[in-house]
Amino acid sequence: MGSSTRLANENVKPERQKELEIGTDMSFFKDRIGLQFNWYRKRVQELLINRQIAPTNGFSSLLDNFGSLENKGFEVVLNLSPVNNKNVQWNVTAIYNHNRNKVLNVGKALTLFSTNGGAPVALLQGYPVGIFYGTFFAVDASGNMIKTTAGLGNIEKGIQNSPTSYTTQRDATTGLPSGTTLRKVIGDPNPDYTASLVNEVAYKKFNLRVQLDAVQGVDIFNADFRTRQGVGNGTEAEKEHLGIYPRGYINSIYQIEQWRIDDGSFVKLREVSLSYSFGDFKFFKDLSVSVSVRNLISWDNYKGYDPELNAAGQSTLLRGIDFGSVPIPRTFKLGIAAKF
Repeated sequence: MGSSTRLANENVKPERQKELEIGTDMSFFKDRIGLQFNWYRKRVQELLINRQIAPTNGFSSLLDNFGSLENKGFEVVLNLSPVNNKNVQWNVTAIYNHNRNKVLNVGKALTLFSTNGGAPVALLQGYPVGIFYGTFFAVDASGNMIKTTAGLGNIEKGIQNSPTSYTTQRDATTGLPSGTTLRKVIGDPNPDYTASLVNEVAYKKFNLRVQLDAVQGVDIFNADFRTRQGVGNGTEAEKEHLGIYPRGYINSIYQIEQWRIDDGSFVKLREVSLSYSFGDFKFFKDLSVSVSVRNLISWDNYKGYDPELNAAGQSTLLRGIDFGSVPIPRTFKLGIAAKF
């Protein structure tokens, strides 16, 4: 059954993909060193986009084919075996992934999406998919924030020419922004690169596994700052109550979407596990005991609970939105495996 708010489209077509991939798999020194490299370029045509339409149609959205998306990048996998003898085996796997995507064939029009938490997500020609296109802080020629006499920040205003170009204007008397509120690209939820490092060490009957994951150069739209932090007893609102911020600060800052853009880069200690195998033990043909912990530590500068979140789930277009999302839990596990 279709959505009661989505207009049916008899002309909608499946997305089409074209991909070119070149790769190699090499090994050296009797498999003590392994190297895999893949380069790819993929274009998705006739993108299926749920577009907003005029309410006068009797519906609010229309699923339609619109533009195309290009992904280009490469992945490198390095396998090493630094130690391999009777008592000790040490294996290392390092993975590096670099991807760039770009929206094509959508013309000069700007397509904004309705999102969880009001994130200003857009499709814009020549830009990565799902960029944040929103209001931003007004600054002077030296890059300093333009504030009111009460010490409040300002939204940049001026004359809007197009989605990718704008001009600012100032009140002749106060020097403060005036005119139409402006928008620009304020963040990108697509990372510069992702990487993983896995170390596995076996010593006699002991086995240790340690995995680190990294995501770098990514922006998060922290919509929780509008609820958990910005109102009620949130920490930001409390600062205004205590006089740390000037009166009216929260109301002023809420108009500036750039305020909610956070650095989502992180390095996580994803997993540490240790096991011991007793081998043939009394009634058992094999008996082993293991203890493991996942998501033990996250090294990041994110203001929220966890930068590895997305309120839009697995959406291709909506990324990097934190709005009431449940953080990835830290889990501990004790296991016993036996064979009779």
